[in-house]
Amino acid sequence: MASAQPHGRRAYKRIGSHIWNEHKEVIRELFLDQEKTHEQVSVILADRYSLDVGLRQLKRKTDGWGFFKNIPSAEMKKMARIRARRQDQLGRETKFIRGNGDGSPREVPQEKLDAYQKRFGCSMDLMSQSSGTPPNIVYQTPSNGNQTPSVGNRGQAPSYAERVPVFNESVNRAFINFGSAELDSLSSSQPSRITTTPLTWPAISRLEDSAAEDALDGDYTEASQKFKLLSQLPCYSHSVAVSLEFVTLIMEAANYAGCPQSLVARITTLISHFLMRERERYANDHSKGGDVTELDKTLAALKIDARYYGRLVVHQRVLRIWEPILGLGHPKIRKLSAQISAFRHANVVDLEIDPKLGEEFSSWTDILKPDEIPRLRGASGLRNLMHLEDGPPDQLREKLRVLESSDITSSEAKREMELLQHGRYQALLGVYHSLLGNFEDAENAFQESIVHIGYEVCVEVKLHRLLWYAEHKTRVQDWDGVWGLLGQAHAAFMRNERPSDFIIYHVPGRFESLCKAISKRVPIDRVAADDSQIPRAGSLPAPTPGAIPLAAPSQAASPIISLQRLFPSTPGSANFAVDIDAWAEFVQFSPVALAATPAVTGSITQED
Repeated sequence: MASAQPHGRRAYKRIGSHIWNEHKEVIRELFLDQEKTHEQVSVILADRYSLDVGLRQLKRKTDGWGFFKNIPSAEMKKMARIRARRQDQLGRETKFIRGNGDGSPREVPQEKLDAYQKRFGCSMDLMSQSSGTPPNIVYQTPSNGNQTPSVGNRGQAPSYAERVPVFNESVNRAFINFGSAELDSLSSSQPSRITTTPLTWPAISRLEDSAAEDALDGDYTEASQKFKLLSQLPCYSHSVAVSLEFVTLIMEAANYAGCPQSLVARITTLISHFLMRERERYANDHSKGGDVTELDKTLAALKIDARYYGRLVVHQRVLRIWEPILGLGHPKIRKLSAQISAFRHANVVDLEIDPKLGEEFSSWTDILKPDEIPRLRGASGLRNLMHLEDGPPDQLREKLRVLESSDITSSEAKREMELLQHGRYQALLGVYHSLLGNFEDAENAFQESIVHIGYEVCVEVKLHRLLWYAEHKTRVQDWDGVWGLLGQAHAAFMRNERPSDFIIYHVPGRFESLCKAISKRVPIDRVAADDSQIPRAGSLPAPTPGAIPLAAPSQAASPIISLQRLFPSTPGSANFAVDIDAWAEFVQFSPVALAATPAVTGSITQED
């Protein structure tokens, strides 16, 4: 027997999901775009589409689709706070575009934000504990060519010598009209699909999470591909795009073999070149000063990424090398595993919501401080694991045993390890002081590093140390010194019996940058400001033999060590590749004692 319907209620038949989906866009347009009520939408569906639905059915379905006319209070509160802060800093209104549950974007009317703030009186203090910006919200503060942006309470813009200038807010990009697409559509290896395939905010958020998970799992290939895709999306601000590009290259660097300290050197080189590039870009575009907000966020993002992802990949490399040697149950391995697990629970920093944190992280005077670079001297219990070079397991186990032995015979090995670590630290200190313009301190640190470079056991790290010093020499215009260091780096490169893929692909690019700096008589910073000097994610720097006209370091210096002679074409290989074996067979560089004459004298000899 059929049950009777309660008095006053009408029975509606069940509507299949395929029918709902067929009318989803119609309902969205009526309810959201035309701002019809549920009652009005129900009537229109019945009259125009012969779809008889109840109000409760319709409300459940619109809620399930995320069709909300009223923005949640938590999101309104965040937008109100961001708008107030940016109005105070820039003197302009900020536009917000919010993705609905189905991914379709809608601009949030300023009147709605005004009404919310007036109704609830949301002060900055009350919202100080807000979390990060929701992934479905982006915002833009349009630039105004007739108005000088306010820099809030920062006062008069400091000179270039006092601080790194800042970016214009115009680099922020507006939210684009993403359509519907799932994460699977992002997995293409062809970057061109980024501009043609519509993406939803939920899909972007899932891609961000997936990239981070891949990095935490040590799958650097997948992580780099996903971070690269994200870095090419036009919906991010300049600081976020730079951050994603930087993390992409960290993942690519981690994908090469090498000892833990080689990773430290790669990341140090990356961050220093990114900082040079961003500083010079701003100096060229905003020599008269400007808003500090965007640059603060960029510097802060680079520092946070170097600290987080740099330390993560170095810890993972140490674990990957030493776990098979020491075993899962070893106290050092357990400690290392616990530290890696802690990365999964690290707090996410949102520099938009907490600008004070951005100011703290973006201080130029400490952004490259060696204690903040992921050099990972580590706790004393793990330090030796961090600094021992690659080698056969038995050899590494024996070296560790000697270093941890209390036997008096191990004192020499311990002393050599201390000097090795000291030399590496001094090289990092030189990078730091040189970037800051503390050239005397930088010179002292680099000289100390060179004194102990004979203890360097990793060829790649040795090359980095020599090339960092050469980059510093370009800043003080010691061109003869640059050539001398290039000669030493070349000699170390040639003596390497086991050249790694990273060295093969990256060292020629470093030589090329230094040769450009010498040719143009400019600091390496000017060269790094060129987009081509920091390779885009997914590309490998390649030498371009003979492409750069080089001027002599001085009139007396002859012959000139050109890039073509350092990296000539080799039999059986294309010009863009460096065949190490063929190169070593046909080319040899022999520097003459440089101290005897102010001019560099060198020779390139062809073997018979």
